[in-house]
Amino acid sequence: MKISYTKYGDYYLPDLTVPNKEYNIGRFGMMRLRYIKAHRSCFYTSLKLSGKLMDYIQETDNSAQQMYDDIISKFRKSIDSTCTDQMEWVRRMNFARHYAEELVLAEYVYPEGVERE
Repeated sequence: MKISYTKYGDYYLPDLTVPNKEYNIGRFGMMRLRYIKAHRSCFYTSLKLSGKLMDYIQETDNSAQQMYDDIISKFRKSIDSTCTDQMEWVRRMNFARHYAEELVLAEYVYPEGVERE
């Protein structure tokens, strides 16, 4: 790894740049970020200093959203084939949404079992 330096006054300072990547982080990624910042500060600092924090958060968010979407689509298939009453369909879909969210939160956002706020 080659590092270039620039002289400022009497000191040579390294020419460091931060990669400009565009991140699209959803609600599960933001929740995970807040959690590790508050409860896993060493892990958070390690990822931040290595420059891998946002990649980790993006990957976590993508995986969590994929799991959420898969659960909802499976519920929707079973609900659509069995339910004819509109209010019953809404009740079942609300249950599916809450159920999927709880599974995703337990698996990806708060996997260590810490109480949520």
